[in-house]
Amino acid sequence: FVGKKGTIWDGYDGSNMPQLTCTADNVQVRGIEFQNGTRAIAITGHDAKVVNCRFRGCDDAIWITGNRANVSNNGIYGEQGSDYSIEIYGYDAIVRKNKLSHCYYAGIYVDAMSGGTCTVTENITDSTQDNTTIMVTNASAPKIKKNRLSYGYMNGACIEVSNSDDAEICGNKIVAVNYYVIYGIYVTGNNAKVYKNTIDTVNAYDDACYGVYISGNDANVSKNKIRNCSPGDDDNTYGVYVSGDDAVCEKNKISDLAGGEGDAYGIYTSGDDASVSKNRFSRLTGEYTYPIECSGDRAVVSKNGISYYGDGYGIYVSGDDFMVTDNTVKCGAYSAQAIYTSGNATMTATARIENNKVHNIGYDGIYHSGNGCWIRYNDCKYVTGDSYYVSGDNNVVRENKSRYCQDDAFYISGSGNVVTKCVARDAARDGFDNNGAGNTYDRCKAYDCVAEGFDNSAGATSTIVTNSTFRGSRYDYCGNGNVSN
Repeated sequence: FVGKKGTIWDGYDGSNMPQLTCTADNVQVRGIEFQNGTRAIAITGHDAKVVNCRFRGCDDAIWITGNRANVSNNGIYGEQGSDYSIEIYGYDAIVRKNKLSHCYYAGIYVDAMSGGTCTVTENITDSTQDNTTIMVTNASAPKIKKNRLSYGYMNGACIEVSNSDDAEICGNKIVAVNYYVIYGIYVTGNNAKVYKNTIDTVNAYDDACYGVYISGNDANVSKNKIRNCSPGDDDNTYGVYVSGDDAVCEKNKISDLAGGEGDAYGIYTSGDDASVSKNRFSRLTGEYTYPIECSGDRAVVSKNGISYYGDGYGIYVSGDDFMVTDNTVKCGAYSAQAIYTSGNATMTATARIENNKVHNIGYDGIYHSGNGCWIRYNDCKYVTGDSYYVSGDNNVVRENKSRYCQDDAFYISGSGNVVTKCVARDAARDGFDNNGAGNTYDRCKAYDCVAEGFDNSAGATSTIVTNSTFRGSRYDYCGNGNVSN
């Protein structure tokens, strides 16, 4: 069916029948403008092609059941129906360079029927009243690339890929989509790759809001820009949420997330062996804020930059055998802690907090409540609470620095900890405040603290302090314990 320039098929208002119905393979529809009516095109057969057509005022535009469908370069305007604009059932479909504009109920839907893949690229959906979406299901290695969804309303997910492994979702832009939007990008399946997407101004008026949500193992979420996402009044916002194991989240830029009366999370991973690195976070607000939270074991959190966030934790890791290294956390609110870890090292040195910079934090700098961790080479300054708070046992605290904190520089309440070569300067209370039993301090230094350089008044007599220097404080040393050199 090939139309010449100006060819129009008019389905007239009130018609209940498709304008073009075919049951055959290799059907081609080109260059025709379809107007009015219920459904413009209904094809049952393989290798169908619908290209360079226009659809105006139809209830629904294109419906195809068959493999290897190609729907490209079509324009769909003012659709009035309550079904998808483009709906395909079959594998290896291509949906490319279509424009859906000012439709009441728009969207692209592809069910690959568990038989193959599909490709949905370079489509535009804008100014729709509902269902601003691309939905793919039951596909193997689907590709969703360079689509733009903007200025519309959605109840669900803007881009949804379900029951599909090896999905590649790249270069899409989701801008100014509102109403009951819950997910910018939603994926269920393993080995998903979600990268270089832009999600900007997505609002869920009565539910939680997710920029990217993935349920599956081996996800890779990288180089995305996510900003201005907000939930319902009492709900949470997540920039990136991954619930499977072996997730990699790197080089994302996440900003301006609002939790309302709920919480705001930049990146949240709940599976084991997550890697969260080289991301940038700023301006997260909510009841509590968590730019990074990892709850599984063996999480690696490294080289991230976090700034201007509300009450909560800049980095929160609760699993065992974690690595939190080379991060910069600054400008946290009044009750904000920079780094909080609660897991344990199950073997020697399998949990580490190293080489982090913590500046201008409203509460504690680094707080660790687990056991057996190495806490080394960190730098805290201008911290309103304690720079270092260690409540667990048998940790190694080595070569850390504290400057200008408003409470204790090093507060050690656990037992059996080894503190070596740490330096406290200008603490508003104690340089070192020991409250545990059997802790040892070697080659430590405290200068110009308002209270004590080393305070062991609440600690045990088993405290050992050697080769250390305390001077310029109100009391350089006070309390119990064994002191030499």
